[in-house]
Amino acid sequence: MQYYIFKESCATKETGPVYPQIQKWKPGYDDDKPDSFYSYYIAAKSGGFPDFTPNMDSLILHGRAKPTDIISSGISSGFIISEKLKALFDKSVLPPHRFYPAKVLHKKTELDGYFFVHIISDYTDFVDYPKSNFVTSGYSNADPKPITLTSKEDFLGKAKELQDDSFVKKLPYRSIGSKEIYLNSKFDKGLDLFEIGRFDINFYISQTLRDALVENEITGCDIQVTSKIFL
Repeated sequence: MQYYIFKESCATKETGPVYPQIQKWKPGYDDDKPDSFYSYYIAAKSGGFPDFTPNMDSLILHGRAKPTDIISSGISSGFIISEKLKALFDKSVLPPHRFYPAKVLHKKTELDGYFFVHIISDYTDFVDYPKSNFVTSGYSNADPKPITLTSKEDFLGKAKELQDDSFVKKLPYRSIGSKEIYLNSKFDKGLDLFEIGRFDINFYISQTLRDALVENEITGCDIQVTSKIFL
């Protein structure tokens, strides 16, 4: 089965020459309020969806950026998307997710129909660790070296050892990443979009969703063929 990496476009003719397209909130936005996006982000770190709707009023699209169906924002837990893209996601099979209205301003004019989609996706329990290919590396994936992992518990233990080496023993920073990921038989092959998590933060999409994005001329996304995911 073919999968594709799905991400925001970066400084293209379609999006404009700045990245991310959204770089700030409107003047006066209060991060300290209990319904602010910052409060939502902190609450979401404990897992699951917070029990309140984040105040997304308003995100400022850079003056040199162009409105697209997916707008780059630097938000790691989801995407800022148009109503057109939301309609495609509604027809697709996604991990647990929620849509929240998001006001986007461009040159002081509000753009119609944008949403923040928060996606919770961690499929590290469905990885065949002995069969997959892992490496340790420094900052910016420098100096990769192979590492063998036998299970998720083995990964968590060795990742903590590397963290302790860096922060406690003051050794050079290293983390665990992946080069090839084999998913076991319990993985939901019907998913159209997912993120493995922890050692791989790419979002992947199915052939079905990729074709729908292309056919509907969805703008602002970068879709790349990958041979990293195996079933």
